[in-house]
Amino acid sequence: MSNQTDALLQEFREESLPTRRVLERIPAEHLGWKPHPTSAALGTLAMHVATIPRQFANLLQLDKINVAAGMDSPQAPEDVADILSALQQSQVAFEDCIVGTNQETLDRDWRLCLGPKVLISRPRVEIVRTAIFNHRYHPRGQLTVYLRMLGVPVPAIYGSSGDENPCQ
Repeated sequence: MSNQTDALLQEFREESLPTRRVLERIPAEHLGWKPHPTSAALGTLAMHVATIPRQFANLLQLDKINVAAGMDSPQAPEDVADILSALQQSQVAFEDCIVGTNQETLDRDWRLCLGPKVLISRPRVEIVRTAIFNHRYHPRGQLTVYLRMLGVPVPAIYGSSGDENPCQ
């Protein structure tokens, strides 16, 4: 493994801990709840957060993906155990993908296409940071808002939340 691979794995593992804490707080009785009619249901959004690493690990093994054919949407979970199981499987799939990737592969461009049009063409290492890491933080943040709206204590992610202070 390269230093870059080690750094990606370290960041992924560190970010997986607060992600798990957020997903563990999902109230099973509210999996179908939406804060607004156009919002994703709590369970569907949680499953999306849980499966992002696996989805992108699969995509990174290809040189390109054409979204003209559509993308798979996460399935609505039946219970919180489904979400946590999907998270575990997703994390293992991502780590296996990164561990099995050499520097040459990380440096090689990956493309997102819409039919013949190339929407994104960047080295895989940049796709890992933007599409997997950064993309995951946004819906994870949305989940904390859902939790707040449902009266569920929000876990600390980067320092204190309104409900937890890891420094005390």
